[in-house]
Amino acid sequence: ATANRGYKFLNWTVGETTYTENPLTLTVNSNLSVTANFEALTPLTVTAVANDEALGTVTGSGAYFEGENVTLTATPNAGCEFVKWSNEATDATITIPAQDITLTAIFQKISYTVTLLTNDAAKGTVTGAGSYTAGEEVSLSAVPAEGYKLLYWSDRVAEAERTITVSGNVALSAYFVKDYTSVSYTVEKVWENTNVPAATTNGYQAVGWDGKIYMQDAGNKKIVTYSSADDLGTDYATAGGAGQQIAVDEAGNLIVFNATFYSATPNAILIYQKGSTEGKAVSFTLPQPGRCDFFAASGDIYSAEGGYVYFYCQNTTVVNRLKIANGAAVEADVTVDVVGQEITAGNSQNHVMVDIFGNLVAVSRSNAASWINVYTNESSKTFATTLSGIKLSTLGGCSFELGGKELWAYNVGSTAYNSEWNLYNLTDEEFLSETALYAKNTTDKNTAANWLNVQVVDEKTAYIYQFCPKVAVAVWKVICTAQEKDDTTTPIVDIQVTPQVKKVVRNGQVLIIRDGKTYNMMGQEIR
Repeated sequence: ATANRGYKFLNWTVGETTYTENPLTLTVNSNLSVTANFEALTPLTVTAVANDEALGTVTGSGAYFEGENVTLTATPNAGCEFVKWSNEATDATITIPAQDITLTAIFQKISYTVTLLTNDAAKGTVTGAGSYTAGEEVSLSAVPAEGYKLLYWSDRVAEAERTITVSGNVALSAYFVKDYTSVSYTVEKVWENTNVPAATTNGYQAVGWDGKIYMQDAGNKKIVTYSSADDLGTDYATAGGAGQQIAVDEAGNLIVFNATFYSATPNAILIYQKGSTEGKAVSFTLPQPGRCDFFAASGDIYSAEGGYVYFYCQNTTVVNRLKIANGAAVEADVTVDVVGQEITAGNSQNHVMVDIFGNLVAVSRSNAASWINVYTNESSKTFATTLSGIKLSTLGGCSFELGGKELWAYNVGSTAYNSEWNLYNLTDEEFLSETALYAKNTTDKNTAANWLNVQVVDEKTAYIYQFCPKVAVAVWKVICTAQEKDDTTTPIVDIQVTPQVKKVVRNGQVLIIRDGKTYNMMGQEIR
């Protein structure tokens, strides 16, 4: 006998006899009258409620009967989370036997962390960091030290006092700079050298530091340096692998790929401490490997804090990040992870740049969706539209701060893979040169890149090192002329002979401007 919902089987009546077995087996010798007896059940009430309806909802309440199982589900609202039931059960969905019972689902707002940093604690401080719940409004403040000002936050918001609404973990950095009343820049070519290999196998990536350009010769497994306009290339150090990749960190240490450049599983590099010709082998396993023809670096891989080497590999949508500290003195000094989300899948020829805040910009050659900002805790963001006239076809570029402005050196022009580039003041949204700069000419080219890296010497001087494979190497000097607020006399100058005489670069030619007139280096007036 099967009872309907709301009833339960009681017993059988067979003639004058009662049986409780179910099912019941009988031996039939004559006509029998058999009755199944049921009785109604008393409904039981299950009540499920939320501790706060603004935080979440609960389903499953109602009338049930003895023996039934009841499924209760607690669903948090946006920005909230389920903690537990009042009976200490921690699953959002639970099943209980029906009985008169009241359960409360405990919800709470999700707590997020707001982390605030500065580029230099001596230049300014920040307030507003802490733990906050979703939807809470938080006041942030960037307070510069005397003589400094806020350039902007790492999301490039310029207001020192701002309010954000918390919807997730937040990490922001305030970048403080000297507070100048006036700033101007000049860019001059120090020297260029066209004695570079005709084949990219002997020179496809190069970097510069302290006046020298270091080129990786993959074909001959060595590093070659250039230090002047007539240098034919000097052997600097051997490099064990046939990798064409070379990078320099922010302390002048070199990193060279120690395997064939087309390896699908990059796992070995050589590191050279600044000034040393002895390479140290470092091995690792990338979380998401792939062919990676070029790489980049930041920080100081020989310091206790360490530095990073970045691999934006073929067919991956993240950047592999190799951290090295203390020159990889012990195994624990070498770690790997990935950063970024939803990056455009790279091809074999990709590059990573680091902006002044430590954010990454991932670039995939000839990819119209390249120049993607990479954030550890955010989805990627297109960056190309922020800068003017980017040549997406060509790898290479760098970012730095000079004279209180954020500057970007990157490739421009309509011809892919040639040496044309310019320096852009992102803070004021203007180029520092009226026309594109270049090494040798604007016609010769290669098939992938025009490399540019920067060395900032002081607050007003930087050098940009250029290598256009198969074309030329060049060293450029960027000089900032700035006047501080408390300087009411003569403006601070660097390359000006007098306040009325200065050098400029136009179309790659160094010119002298004196008393409102322009002259070439031979003293001839340019009209």
